[in-house]
Amino acid sequence: MGTTDERDEPGAGLLGRVVAAGPDPGHMLDLALGLLVEGVGAERGVLVLLGEGGAPAETVARNIRDAELNGHDFAYSRRIVEEVARTAAPVLVRDASRDPRFRDAESVAGLAIRSVLAVPVAAGLAVLYLDDRAAAGRFDDASRALAERLTLELAPCLALIRDRVRLERKVAGLQAASPPDGAGRWTIVGDSEPMRRLRRDAERAARWHLPLLIEGESGTGKALVARAVHAASERRDGPFVAESCAAISDELLPSELFGHVRGAFSGAVRDRQGLFESASGGTLLLDQAAAMSPALQAALLRVLEEGEVRPLGAEKKRRVDVRLIVSTNEPLQGLVAAGRLREDLLYRLAVLAVRVPPLRERREDVPALLDHFLRRCAHEVGRGPPVIGDAARELLVAYPWPGNVRQLENEVRRLAALGVRRVLPRHLSDEVLAGARRGAGGVLPVELRRLIDEGKTLDEVLGEQERALIAQALAASGGTVAGAARLLGLERTTLLRRARRHGLRAADGGPE
Repeated sequence: MGTTDERDEPGAGLLGRVVAAGPDPGHMLDLALGLLVEGVGAERGVLVLLGEGGAPAETVARNIRDAELNGHDFAYSRRIVEEVARTAAPVLVRDASRDPRFRDAESVAGLAIRSVLAVPVAAGLAVLYLDDRAAAGRFDDASRALAERLTLELAPCLALIRDRVRLERKVAGLQAASPPDGAGRWTIVGDSEPMRRLRRDAERAARWHLPLLIEGESGTGKALVARAVHAASERRDGPFVAESCAAISDELLPSELFGHVRGAFSGAVRDRQGLFESASGGTLLLDQAAAMSPALQAALLRVLEEGEVRPLGAEKKRRVDVRLIVSTNEPLQGLVAAGRLREDLLYRLAVLAVRVPPLRERREDVPALLDHFLRRCAHEVGRGPPVIGDAARELLVAYPWPGNVRQLENEVRRLAALGVRRVLPRHLSDEVLAGARRGAGGVLPVELRRLIDEGKTLDEVLGEQERALIAQALAASGGTVAGAARLLGLERTTLLRRARRHGLRAADGGPE
């Protein structure tokens, strides 16, 4: 182990080197950790920026893969990091296997950690954790003093990085989010058993940072479920970024996902951050990932395995901390069988999976969805929503909705745009009317179809028929109640009451 003087040189101009790395906070943080690990002579390292209340705001690691850092509890000694964050005092462990404070910790035993050095950076700003698994005694008091001096030099830069991370996350979150419902939460409407099962699965998925696969037909609300998982996760304060791989050509998609540097190709006049870097610290939703070319699928697999991206034209990779969610309207197993998706990529994407049910499997949720979309439309147009009559509502529930929730929302928007106060069956679109009839049992009789088309209830139709028959009987009997009652087989008082109810004038012929 060298002397302190021999190790001073790596720290020379440390702050300037990190600042010169550019405006990207993730890149700056990674470079800072690399210089600290190299300067002190450690095998591995973790640099944890602390947010409000001492909670980790950003974490980078050197020689610890992101999959280990985010997916396992014992990739390094979190107990030591937490102690340093709480006490703001350095911890030096010359031989962790013999130190009574840490020898029983699962991380120390499981990873065979021998030497550990952890120092605070300023007051509650960050914690630098270094360890070595090869030999005891790797760190000593001179190592601690050097680490403290180097972190002191870097403290202003780390404070700048922390503030920039907070600002970028806030801006990215505002840009990525659509307006939430009035309660301030993303709302998944419906209380059917399929939706209760979906909520349970989504809540479980939100507890992990592992890749998530969301399967469901087009229009079922897969993106909404992805947002709900993000909002319920520990990454809720980070950005949520979404993109459809099928909407971007193979030529542009690598730059869109991984970014590029200036001069990487014709037209690349400046550096551009890719979606993975934009979503770092948060969640990236990729829709229809199977639309990628085989080469791009291989590149995505490397990112998932290594936690690093290489922008087009760049010499070095950049670390990213992203929870990946992939949505698809086709079963991925079938895409693998058809040769459209790599099998090894399938296993990486489908670590966790949820299924969003089609609307036809939860028709009992249609009334609640109707009311939800009507309120939203009323808010958008600034006037009260129309009332959907019982007959129209029953038809909307009977329709199978092949376009799922998206189609239902569009139908409600069309109805709201009509400007009617009460929605009757005749106001529904031809497609919904025809589909609802088929759902009610095939081709309907002429009279029943006319009742539906005219938007009338059975009582309304029977009332009209009754009025017409009474009027005809009165006319045939010369307008006398007694004569009309005989023709219709009614009591005279009953006919008189019904005639008056329909506004018909009749001469009371007296008792028979």
